[in-house]
Amino acid sequence: MTIATLMMLSPNPLSASFTWQDVVKSYPAGISPVMPFASAPAEPTPLHSGEFVAVGSLSHLYEYQHHTLFPIPDMLILNQIAGHVDSSSITFVLPSEIQGIPIGPPRFVPFRSGTLLRAHGSSTIYQVISGVLHPLASDRALSLTGYTPHQIVSVPSIPALWPVGTPESATASTLYQGEVVQFGDKGPLYLLWNDYLHRIANPAMFHALGLTPGVVAHFNAHHFAAPIGSSLAASKRWIPAGIADGTLLRVAGNPAIYLVVDGALWRIPSLAAFRQQGAQWNQVRTVPTLPDLPAGPTL
Repeated sequence: MTIATLMMLSPNPLSASFTWQDVVKSYPAGISPVMPFASAPAEPTPLHSGEFVAVGSLSHLYEYQHHTLFPIPDMLILNQIAGHVDSSSITFVLPSEIQGIPIGPPRFVPFRSGTLLRAHGSSTIYQVISGVLHPLASDRALSLTGYTPHQIVSVPSIPALWPVGTPESATASTLYQGEVVQFGDKGPLYLLWNDYLHRIANPAMFHALGLTPGVVAHFNAHHFAAPIGSSLAASKRWIPAGIADGTLLRVAGNPAIYLVVDGALWRIPSLAAFRQQGAQWNQVRTVPTLPDLPAGPTL
């Protein structure tokens, strides 16, 4: 609206002290002006159960379920949950559009990558890879993981919060960053990182990484081709490569517990949050010092 139009609507010429109230009074009955330089508060975006949401950018991903937003740590996990997802399948919103919607715990399995899980009373075996459950399609698929039935961890149930990805087939097995492998019964232990096998030089390094024999995958020689990298030796600061996603950590003498999510340390703030995540105490690794990993958000 131009000043000339405004003057035609106003019963009196504009004065130096002309106020917004005068503008409102100058409009005919039933017509309201739009206040300049002000925007109406954003209307809540209608979300649907199961919808994937990005708040501002793809670095803040959520799944909307049961009137709650559940964080998804990254696109890798989203693609494991839903198959290949592009930006057209994601609803982008502003922070103001989701105000008042509660934020739940992250969609992430709090068990170290490679862990085999089975719920009480169920025959389905899952392998955890980067915070996502992958069902094993057959006994053949189990053998390809490099693990044996005695390494299966029993849990009371599979919480709905834990994301489930595609099944592991009988012809392929997913390898992951931080996997500890051994070729033969008495061969050296290696850590797989960035497609290189790094030999764990001694037991001190093995224990410093918070590892136990149950996390070792056993393969026949030449099971898969990977070049040999440098050896790992114990040091005051950990080599971040040794910490697989899903690892639960605490420093000796300190009650704080951390979950490794997407290569970062997410602090679990309370016993309630620990239980809500579906974590188990016997999976928490006590270490002399925290690894040199970036700090993530608090769960």
